Amino acid sequence: MTYRQKPSAVPSPPPAVPSPPPEAAQAAPPVARPLAGPQGVRTGPDAAHVIADVARRLTDPRAVERIAVAAGNTDRYADGPARAPWEASSLIEGFCGVALLHAELGRADTAARTTAHAHLVAAGAPSWSPRLPTGLYEGPAALAFAARAAAHGPGDYATLLSRLDQAVLTHVRVLATAPSTPPRYEVLSGLAGLGRCLLNGRREHRGALDAVLRRLVRLAEPVPAHGTELPGWWRGDDGPRDRVRLGMAHGIAGPLALLALTARHGTGVPGAQDAADRMAQWLLHWRQYDEAGPFWPSEVSLHEQLTGGLVRQPRPRAGWCHGSTGIARALQLAGRVYGRPDWSQAGLDALGAVLIRTLGPHPMTNTGLCHGWAGLLRITQLMARDAATTAAFADRLDAVADAVLCRFRPDAPFGFALDSPGEVHLARDRAGFLEGAAGTALALHAHLHRADPATGWDAALLID
Repeated sequence: MTYRQKPSAVPSPPPAVPSPPPEAAQAAPPVARPLAGPQGVRTGPDAAHVIADVARRLTDPRAVERIAVAAGNTDRYADGPARAPWEASSLIEGFCGVALLHAELGRADTAARTTAHAHLVAAGAPSWSPRLPTGLYEGPAALAFAARAAAHGPGDYATLLSRLDQAVLTHVRVLATAPSTPPRYEVLSGLAGLGRCLLNGRREHRGALDAVLRRLVRLAEPVPAHGTELPGWWRGDDGPRDRVRLGMAHGIAGPLALLALTARHGTGVPGAQDAADRMAQWLLHWRQYDEAGPFWPSEVSLHEQLTGGLVRQPRPRAGWCHGSTGIARALQLAGRVYGRPDWSQAGLDALGAVLIRTLGPHPMTNTGLCHGWAGLLRITQLMARDAATTAAFADRLDAVADAVLCRFRPDAPFGFALDSPGEVHLARDRAGFLEGAAGTALALHAHLHRADPATGWDAALLID
């Protein structure tokens, strides 16, 4: 493929509860029925049956944990020891993430509410204690997010949430008032994710949310360095100091999405629109093009920032975390709320190019929300909804859903398994929200019902 920074032509986007009964985990699995693809080709099982099957496999918290921490089910990198990705109070790979699936199903099924509660109990016991969280995806913030999703009335989990919120607010104040080097601003473990958690919380949290927004506005102010000015977020993530990331999980797309989402909810601070403009324009500067259309590199080096152009030829990535799909949604959100249709169109163009690549010559290998088909499915559904171009994306949505369903594995403990890219070995059996079976089933559920989730689970991705 050839890559270029300036296009000759940009393609248009394609068209209080008891523990769960032990017998629940032993229920017989539903029969998977094939879908009819183009020309009647059998392409995958029925979505409703897959969702039910995955939920059944994720019923018993202790059985789930035993599989998740089994010997050999580890992440192994060249620069560190092998470790199991499972963490009890985690949205990434833990009980909190699994609870989100049962909480969503529990809006129509009281048995699922019982299961969601069991996972929340497991997430908070036996060793959990209020500690400073690392962000939305670990510790108190993760458990608070999952508990709010599982609550069915204003008094549900009130004592637990009060305790969790105090820990979250303490850490937010520390990050938001950091006097010198840029604080962690990313979605997974920084201000952007914590800000989204506060937006989901009680009205009395709005003062802390305003503090987060003011800190992100200051983050967007240029800083003098190397005889020029660098973006204020330079060296603000957890990566090497000679480069920054662009994507939703760890890059500046996350703060941009938070600014847009808070503005959409009627919450804002002075300077927020100017900050969003700096973030969006910086992202648009680093937009690249191949035969399918626009995409973004996952990171920019200091040398590239100082010279204004990419040295390497990056491989287009499609995921929510580091890829063009997450950035595309951030731009669309910001474009809609700040009256910039050019930003929204840039996001739609990029999504169209992602769909051309992934449904054509460069399919993704994984199904999860983070960097797989499920994340693409939910973001495509949302972007079609907000662009009022559902008809143009309808056939693509079904094709992406089919790509998820075709990867259902009845022999895998959780129904879906993670495939490791290249020489990296990652734990195969993942039950959680971000990379595991629970998140994949949630995306399928939203697509199956053609509706936004009742629990708002996708808020954790800052895509809605």
